[in-house]
Amino acid sequence: MLKIDRYEERLKSIQFKITCKERFKSLESDISIVLKAFKALQNSEQFPKLLELVLTLGNYLNSGRFNGKLHGFKISSLNKLVDMKSTDNKFSLLYFLVGVIETKFPEVKNFVVELQDVIAASKVPFQTLKEDMTDLSVNLKLLEKEIEYRKNLDLTEEKKDSFLQKYEDFYEKVKLQFKNLNKNFNLMEKNFLNVIVFFGEDDNISKVKPDEFLNLFKTFLDSYQERELKKKEREMASLRFPTEEGEEMKGVMDNLLDSLKKGSVSLNHGKGGGQRRIPRSHFRQENSETSVIDRSLGRKTSIGQLAKELLGKLQSDQVEIKESLDTLA
Repeated sequence: MLKIDRYEERLKSIQFKITCKERFKSLESDISIVLKAFKALQNSEQFPKLLELVLTLGNYLNSGRFNGKLHGFKISSLNKLVDMKSTDNKFSLLYFLVGVIETKFPEVKNFVVELQDVIAASKVPFQTLKEDMTDLSVNLKLLEKEIEYRKNLDLTEEKKDSFLQKYEDFYEKVKLQFKNLNKNFNLMEKNFLNVIVFFGEDDNISKVKPDEFLNLFKTFLDSYQERELKKKEREMASLRFPTEEGEEMKGVMDNLLDSLKKGSVSLNHGKGGGQRRIPRSHFRQENSETSVIDRSLGRKTSIGQLAKELLGKLQSDQVEIKESLDTLA
């Protein structure tokens, strides 16, 4: 029976060569889309405006005025806007926000387009990505050792096989490809840390996972677009808010716009106006008693009670806002 020298090592090398192309293609695609997502988050022109609008509303809901002490909120708080609803559950704070943006700040709607890469990137399994990169590195080292081993063998021409001829060039090519891939992978990890700091989420950076972080934005994008669609469907069906609710929303919107005109908060980042991104202080709170929605802001009262008290400060006494999910308390 013919004996194949170092059968197991050779088999691993063959398997690596067969699967290598598709694995590299998949990893390159995943890393590329994640890099685009991080870039979109940092370079978006309209998303910071939306955050400023939410912050302005948050300060009003906290204190009845727009120049409150709250300097920021956790990104995860965006996904709780949909849970804060009127007593009759006919509209949520997110639904109201959609209406404000659509009627008064239509350019802000473009944040959905600007952050489209975030949706695709949120589906990338980062732990699997990291494991695949490690596995590629291990396989490359095994192949390198096998090549070196065969180079050092003292064999006659008759006993030499075609392994070196087939795998030396392959190894050099793949080694360079992996070097470039690993460079982008490291850049991706670096950019993730930059995005975390950019959004002021670096207080517990070791526990923040990339896919979970991106999913916060993806969830908000989905919710926002869903409310947009519902609003359009209502308009097409000629449905309108009840009179009390319409007046209530109009009153809040008027006060908000008046505050914006007075310069208490800026939604404009025109050309030549310096950096477009919001300073980190906008994502920090000055006082633990001034938090809006998220428990991580360190509020001293429950979210349910806070929502009732703060949102109850809206102009009309006929509309009482409540927190719809008791689990948030």
